[in-house]
Amino acid sequence: MPPLYWCLALAAFGPLFAAWPGLASPYALPKLAVLAFAAAAASFCAARPAAEKPSSGAKPDILRPLAALLGAAALACVFSYDRPESLLGEYSMRSHGLLTFVLCAAVAALAQSSGPAFPAFALAAGAGAGAALSAYGLVQLAGFDPVLNAIGTLAYGRVGSLAGSPVALGGILATLLPLQLRLALDGEGPRRRGAGWACLALTAAVLVLTWSRGAWLAAAAGAVCYLLWTGRAPRPGARLKLAAALVLAGAALAFAMGRVRPTAGSDRGRVAVWSSAWRMFAAHPLTGVGPDAFDLMLGRHKTEAYVRAYGGSGGQAHAHNDFLQALATTGLLGFAAYAWLLVAAWRRLRHALLDPDLRAGSAAAGAGLAALFVFAKFNPVPLDAFAAAALLLGLLDPRGARPRVLPAAAFAASAAGVLAAAWLLAADRRCLEGMRAQRDGLLERAVSRYAAAARLNPHEARYGFWLVGALRERARTEREPALRLALGADAVAAARALEREHPLDVRALHALGGSLAALALQGGPDGMTEAAAVLERGPASDWSYRPLLETRLTVANLRRDRRAADDSAARLARLDALER
Repeated sequence: MPPLYWCLALAAFGPLFAAWPGLASPYALPKLAVLAFAAAAASFCAARPAAEKPSSGAKPDILRPLAALLGAAALACVFSYDRPESLLGEYSMRSHGLLTFVLCAAVAALAQSSGPAFPAFALAAGAGAGAALSAYGLVQLAGFDPVLNAIGTLAYGRVGSLAGSPVALGGILATLLPLQLRLALDGEGPRRRGAGWACLALTAAVLVLTWSRGAWLAAAAGAVCYLLWTGRAPRPGARLKLAAALVLAGAALAFAMGRVRPTAGSDRGRVAVWSSAWRMFAAHPLTGVGPDAFDLMLGRHKTEAYVRAYGGSGGQAHAHNDFLQALATTGLLGFAAYAWLLVAAWRRLRHALLDPDLRAGSAAAGAGLAALFVFAKFNPVPLDAFAAAALLLGLLDPRGARPRVLPAAAFAASAAGVLAAAWLLAADRRCLEGMRAQRDGLLERAVSRYAAAARLNPHEARYGFWLVGALRERARTEREPALRLALGADAVAAARALEREHPLDVRALHALGGSLAALALQGGPDGMTEAAAVLERGPASDWSYRPLLETRLTVANLRRDRRAADDSAARLARLDALER
């Protein structure tokens, strides 16, 4: 196989297995790093002259809608309320930032001109990757996790494997299941078909154990699409029976899940997130709040129903619906580009299904994308599923043309992604060292490591939060008055830097206001007036954030500010009523 094939397969399926316990964020950053490295390698290989000139028989083109989507995301990033986060992605997932979009677009653009020999290799690799990920999940469920120990295990017997959560794993397996179905039904020779059936059985079993109803529905949709598009249910009556059987199976699984793990609360919460996302879009209709800035701006637009479901301090990094996510974070321009890409992908698939030589591979790629499309209506798409989807998008018809500028542009963007990932990994490694030191009671070392992480990556708010928290904890335990005041002053300085970098983040406002008040109470400079002014901005950023409201009430009482005290007390009473 040409090196390009191996690099594209690594970009698509390598992130599935990327996890490293040596980071504070053991899942997202390793996956981003593998995707960036493999995309750069694939771009480098694509720049070399190919043995055969790619044909241009694929219609319609997906490069233009991809470019339009990247342009809309870049414009939304320019007008974002947190540009670094919109560029690099939200800390816990890194899946909806501009950098991830660019890397996935590079993989899709290169795959769409890979030639008709590539799909069989890539789809078989995806089928095997899904089985390997499932096998790891079963080992993990048995109580033995050779990579992450107990990090990946969750309650209710739900398996997470190396995906980071059972829901993310469910979405990934649902996307890869049609690839295994292709191998089982249309593989070359009985040995490959037998391997396909084994992969399919293993993945289906683990898919059930994720207890993700969205993933079950997505897997059913993908299987139906593959069977229909390969002509295995040609009569309308047979199609209806097949669909009804799968729907009944999904309903039975959902009923069983409800008996084991009640889901009414999560259903209400999801509807509340949708409502809040729509309010966010209505307030920023053209370019949205910025890619992956959903959590930052949620506090301004969350509904009372959201607070009832998740509490006043609960956050969400995603709208739990791809359409609403696009509208809220990239506005109408981003949504229009996304819709254009969906239409182009559907037309491209229909065109490829007319070719008998491409039908099985295109049907599998399209069915995997259909499964992920259904899954994305209820859950956020993880980064590794995006990477796999990018390859499948290109494999809908791999006979596309490759513009000369494409490999160079993809390599430049991917190389920048490699450098960004290395920078992020270095900062997060220092953060983990701080977390371990704080856990062990070594507060001086914890402060040093958190400060190093914040200096290396001042754009990540969590490093600033943890640094301020460690400084204030150390000040509370210090017996020497002068050193206690110095530590309090350091906490204020760290909180100021945090607030300058994230002026709209309610947690940054709380860190600064609380640190100023704490320093004043310890006998330092009288910062109560400034603390009150900073905390006064908090309700505008998040009207239900309880820690800030409680601190604001305390400061108002100390300053004998009746208006602020009464307002804070009223807000807390409203919050108590909603959370009851």
